[in-house]
Amino acid sequence: MAIELKNNEIVLFKNSYKTKDAHPHFRGKCLVEGVEKDASCWVNTSKKGDKYLKVKLDKPYVKEGDSSNTSTSSVAEFDKEEIPF
Repeated sequence: MAIELKNNEIVLFKNSYKTKDAHPHFRGKCLVEGVEKDASCWVNTSKKGDKYLKVKLDKPYVKEGDSSNTSTSSVAEFDKEEIPF
């Protein structure tokens, strides 16, 4: 079942791979201003005993050596002979 992300929304699912306390309780995706990001969420308790959620957004994970990643660079590439100094 595919879920269509809408702009500025986060979709989280229970992290079935959680094996350590440091791992997030929930994982998912979000779309921020048209850019897809990975989302991780932890359920924490404050010093006063109040429960709260902490969410972290990251660039999407790309498996090393994955040639399907077609990221573009905003830095222009120059031939060394084109540089005048």
